[in-house]
Amino acid sequence: MAGVLPRDIKNALDLKTPETPQSSSTQLYNETRKIRKEVRGERNTTQQMLALAVEAKYVHWHEINSETKELTHIFMAHPDSVKLFRAYPYVVIMDSTYKINTFKNPLIEMVGVTPTRSSFLIACSMIPTESEENYKWLLKKLADILDVTGASPYVFITDRELGLINALGVVFPGVDHLFCRWHVNKAINGKALELYRTEITKSYIITNLEDGWNKVINALIEEAFQHAWVCFSRKWRRMSDYIQRAWGEHAKKFVLYYTNEVFHLGNTATSRVESAHSLLKAWLKSSHLILDAMWPHIHGMLEGQHSKIKK
Repeated sequence: MAGVLPRDIKNALDLKTPETPQSSSTQLYNETRKIRKEVRGERNTTQQMLALAVEAKYVHWHEINSETKELTHIFMAHPDSVKLFRAYPYVVIMDSTYKINTFKNPLIEMVGVTPTRSSFLIACSMIPTESEENYKWLLKKLADILDVTGASPYVFITDRELGLINALGVVFPGVDHLFCRWHVNKAINGKALELYRTEITKSYIITNLEDGWNKVINALIEEAFQHAWVCFSRKWRRMSDYIQRAWGEHAKKFVLYYTNEVFHLGNTATSRVESAHSLLKAWLKSSHLILDAMWPHIHGMLEGQHSKIKK
């Protein structure tokens, strides 16, 4: 019959839908995963990462959920980062980044500054949520690094993360704390556009409100600060009410008149840690890596950073 093959020929040809050939990137990924599995043997990905950290003499702590056996907290610091932090503990800049691992947990990076104005990653910590208790846990680990020296940071620079603010007051009482001025200004501009969007143009708000606000936060003496604030409040009443409610109690953390009294080595923004986020993501190249796959990228990045600082 036309269109029908004899059974023996059909069986010989073994007619099946041909498999779609894998792309070179997929093949590479599968081979890499296979090799990684062979290397770690009986260990799971978390155990393998911790084993690599021990081998490289990292200072590290971790917590595991007793019921699910899942890793919940981890804090890691390269041995050279520890040496740098103990030598130069003065400024700590902190911020979180997301989408850098398959678990989607926030990664907190803590960045320090050398006398030659180079940035170095003090430590990084993965926590389940940005709660006050989780921040207390990682800050206590940061304090433990300095315990042997008796030193303490002079200032922390962060954005306005309430859980972190409260935790800093508990773990590092008496240490100055500044808000990132860039984040403050971004929040002020955003609120202004929200409050006045139906009345005046965006360009007018940006030009005129920013001018008045900059005079407030850049005042160098108390008299100039008070005068600038009175002028701003008269012209931008709704904004001044918002600023009083949301930022008033924190003015000493970002107004130049106050922050100039703090030993911050010229750092009043979190730009250094933002750069650290960008560098880390460039090294990882993916937001879906498991822990032991992240390790060689992060370790390589730190080795290069420390080599550059030493030179």
